[in-house]
Amino acid sequence: MSGEINHFIPNTKVTLVHAESQLLNSAYPDKYRRAILKAVEAKGITVYLKDRASAPTGEYTSITTENGVQIEADVVITVRGGKINTSFLKTFDSSILTSKGHVKVLKTLQVPLHNGKTNVFAIGDIIDWPEQKTLSKIPTQAAVVSANILSAIKGSPGKQEYKGFMEAIVIPLGPTGGRGYLPFLWGLILGDFLVKKLKGETMFVKEARKALVAPQPSFLTTVVESLKVKYLAFRSSLPF
Repeated sequence: MSGEINHFIPNTKVTLVHAESQLLNSAYPDKYRRAILKAVEAKGITVYLKDRASAPTGEYTSITTENGVQIEADVVITVRGGKINTSFLKTFDSSILTSKGHVKVLKTLQVPLHNGKTNVFAIGDIIDWPEQKTLSKIPTQAAVVSANILSAIKGSPGKQEYKGFMEAIVIPLGPTGGRGYLPFLWGLILGDFLVKKLKGETMFVKEARKALVAPQPSFLTTVVESLKVKYLAFRSSLPF
């Protein structure tokens, strides 16, 4: 998001506050975390690491981080992920929840119910599985569950197992580039050109519309929306 704002509203000063010693988290190797930090700072974005900030209430012109850094701010955007909401499942079967509220699952993505039944499945962010919770993993999980449900309907035990998914990531810093990581060989770091072509130019909007069976915008609509964005970027670059 910081890269998108930096690109489309170029006169806006963007500051990023992150709690860890490097951007992202330990699921990704240090060399990639260093690469994305370097790319972010090259855009002129200010980064404060090992610090936290909360969105203020009411009117404000600045915020103060936990480390005492005062930052002028017109808009504060909180980008921490939300907490999973599974507390209601305690009334169904409290034994299926971990201490953090995740739902326990077997490799078949069946939920180990206290009564021994095997007809409940779970996928998505709520499951207790050691991986990053990203949308890209859902099709694989759904394929495992659907195959095992079909087996159950036929009276056979589900044999399809979820084996996890590689922790690849592509982070655009605007539509012209960014940094990506593929966990192949020694770990491949993708530069501006590949990130632009893989994700930056489109942000997977066309694919998302297709998945949701939503109509694709006409060529004219696409051109008009593109001109609107360019006009807003031009206006923001004016000194008055």
